[in-house]
Amino acid sequence: MEPPERYRWLRRTEFDDLAAVLWCANVSPEEVFAGFGLPPADADHATLADACDPDCLDETYDDEVALLIAGALGGGAVAMLTQGFASDETMRRLSTRGPCFQAGWSDFCPPIVDYAEHGTVLFSFNYISWEFLPEPDLSAVEAWMETTPPRRSGWREFPGLAMVLTGEAICGAVIDEAWLARPHLVSPLNR
Repeated sequence: MEPPERYRWLRRTEFDDLAAVLWCANVSPEEVFAGFGLPPADADHATLADACDPDCLDETYDDEVALLIAGALGGGAVAMLTQGFASDETMRRLSTRGPCFQAGWSDFCPPIVDYAEHGTVLFSFNYISWEFLPEPDLSAVEAWMETTPPRRSGWREFPGLAMVLTGEAICGAVIDEAWLARPHLVSPLNR
C-alpha cells in the first residue's frame, strides 16, 4: 500500500536523519522539553529542514550531538530525536495528561513502538516483527492495534504509514507541508 498523496512529506530527506518520533496529546512543545529535562527557554527555533541540515546549523551544533525538535500539532505536540529514544521515564512524564506514542523511525535504529497513557508505558513492540518480545504480550499488542486508525491489517501492510496515522489520531491533526515549514523548538539533548 503506497501512502496517500497527502503524505508525500514522508519522502523528505530530513526524515532520514530522525531516530524516533513521538506524538503526545495535551502537551505543548515546552512541556515536551521539560519532560526530557531540558529548559525550553534555552531552545532555539528552526524548521525541521534547518535542524537536520548540517550545513545550516554547523556553527551551533556538532553533527554528533543528539537534537530534540518539538512542535505543536493539534491538541498536542510532535517531538523528533536525531539520536536515541525517549526513555520509559520520559514516556511516563509525557503521558500523564494524554496518550504518548513513540516510533523508532530510521534504518539505523531498532523498529520499536512504545505507547503510554496515564503515566504508564502500556505497549512496546517491534513494528516489523511483532512476535519479537512484545510487551506485555502479542495478543495485547494486536488488540491495541485494532483500536488505532490503520487497524491490525494496516500495521501489517504498511507500518510506516500506520505509525503516522496513529500519531495523528493522538494529536488530532495531520503533519503537512505548512507544519514542516514552521519553526519548532530545537535543542541538544545533552546541553
